[in-house]
Amino acid sequence: MADIPVWYKQTEVGIIPNDWEVKCFWNIWDVLMCKRIMKHQTSTHWEIPFYKISTFWNTADVFIDRNLFEEYKRKYSYPKKWDILISAAWTIWRTVIFDGKNSYFQDSNIVRINNKETLVLNSYLYYIYKIVKWKTEDWGIVLRLYNQNLKDTTFVCPSNTDEQQAIATTLSDMDELISSLDELIEKKKNIKKWAIQKLLSPKENREHKKLWDICNFIKWRWLSKDKIVDNWENECLLYWELFTTYSYIIEKIESRTNSLEGNPSKEWDVLIPGSTTTVWIDLAKASALLKEWVLLGWDINILRRKNKSEYNSAFLAYYLTEQQKYNIAMQAQWITIIHLYWRNLEDIDVYMPKDIEEQNSIVAILSDMDKEIEALEEKKAKYEQIKQWAMQKLLTGKIRLV
Repeated sequence: MADIPVWYKQTEVGIIPNDWEVKCFWNIWDVLMCKRIMKHQTSTHWEIPFYKISTFWNTADVFIDRNLFEEYKRKYSYPKKWDILISAAWTIWRTVIFDGKNSYFQDSNIVRINNKETLVLNSYLYYIYKIVKWKTEDWGIVLRLYNQNLKDTTFVCPSNTDEQQAIATTLSDMDELISSLDELIEKKKNIKKWAIQKLLSPKENREHKKLWDICNFIKWRWLSKDKIVDNWENECLLYWELFTTYSYIIEKIESRTNSLEGNPSKEWDVLIPGSTTTVWIDLAKASALLKEWVLLGWDINILRRKNKSEYNSAFLAYYLTEQQKYNIAMQAQWITIIHLYWRNLEDIDVYMPKDIEEQNSIVAILSDMDKEIEALEEKKAKYEQIKQWAMQKLLTGKIRLV
């Protein structure tokens, strides 16, 4: 048995600080829920939002009558502002802090906590719910939390509510930082949408071409996924990576192969995926490849420019993805797998500036925006990892805030 650090103790759930406690939820709360609402009591045009298990953390899609709402709110259990609502079926880890606005919630699937805050603060419990291992029951194809499951689940907490508040405040500050990054990312994306409309939409000075006027369509060659080998010298790219790994401009290749199969790229090829099993609009995604001799696998439509000085391939990638998304996707053919063949692309319209320098300037602006958004998203992901680490440490007493 490992040595127990000074000021810590062994418990049934592991080693925790001496002044912390192991609690069952039945020690501190009652499980409450709203009065049952029947389907015939809902409508799409009444006033009060009614949240079901599928919508309570998002936007309500049905409503109840105000008179019924006022009656049920007066007669039966109803949450107080700042109460925590928990999904008790399907995605059982979902939690929402009730904002106090007029709304109603589905019984049994959405429960709330009548918490004794003299023992454990709601603000602390909000984060405990994110890491606790609920005692669930398999209810057919649906996982459920019943009242007894909720009450029997254990967690640890400081005896002192001041320390609980310090932990909750620290984690809340992290949430605010992540939320502020979300808002900034959304703002930058909206600015980019505006720029795309201004910079890529057809104008009087734009030259009209068909794709077959400016591109040769290169037939793909077979290169299978099992030929990818780490740390090999030959760079390669398979069609599914166009969805998962790469964006408008490809400068760095992630995959390697020990094979010489596949079609070697030329600098400034434009790549469009040739199939998908998800939704047809996914196929309308073009990427400009800035490297030569990358082995391109099967199901990639390769557009190779006829005249190097006629267009910037990155401009074409942006244009096809943003301005011709639906026209390209509508060319797809499917039964069970959605396919897009090179012959479906030949007749796509392209409007581009005659001056290559104007194309270069547009690409520079849009790519700078993409890099800024990508940097912010990486920063957000890093903060989310830090927050997860902090939750595991702070909510188990491994790191103290005293």
